[in-house]
Amino acid sequence: MNCSTKKITKKDLTRVLTLHQKWLDGDPDGCCADLSHTNLKKAKLNGVNLSGANMSHANLRGANMAHATLNKANLSEAILDKANMAGACLEGADLSGSHMHEAILAGADLHDAALAKAKMFDTNLRGAYLHNADLRDARLFFVDLNDANLGNANLSKAKAINANMHRADLTNADLTCARVVDSILDDAKLDGAVLDRCYMEKENTFELKKVRSAEDPEKE
Repeated sequence: MNCSTKKITKKDLTRVLTLHQKWLDGDPDGCCADLSHTNLKKAKLNGVNLSGANMSHANLRGANMAHATLNKANLSEAILDKANMAGACLEGADLSGSHMHEAILAGADLHDAALAKAKMFDTNLRGAYLHNADLRDARLFFVDLNDANLGNANLSKAKAINANMHRADLTNADLTCARVVDSILDDAKLDGAVLDRCYMEKENTFELKKVRSAEDPEKE
């Protein structure tokens, strides 16, 4: 990850947000926001609409983006440590390779989001909607996915260590070659989940006999 970022004043940020809203509204005087490689540490972006914006490699550590709309935004390789994105709309957003240590995404909509190789530590995804999300090779350490919807999500080669997936919906999720260690999966929905070469050990508290493989749907 390239940690070099450019500074932006509050006045310039306000101008970028104004022009972006005009762009979203179809105003020819508008311009899609390019905040890539920008230092937005602790920025107040709660409730703003940055759908389609380029925020790749941005430093958003500690930023407030609660209930922001970031559909199809490019946040790849962004630093989102301790960012507040509770209730944010991130449908189809690209968060691949991002760092989300201690970030808050409780209740966030991450439907169809790209999270491949994302690094999460103590991240709050409680009740998040991750249906059809791409979490290939993601790191999910001490992550709270209680009541999260991961239906049809691609978790192949992902590593979930000490994750809380209590009551999570993993229906038809792909966990091929994933590692799930010391994690809570009691009352999780795993109907149709693909567990080919999925490695699980220790305190994974659910009954494997209830889980079906897509390759052998009748096997218990």
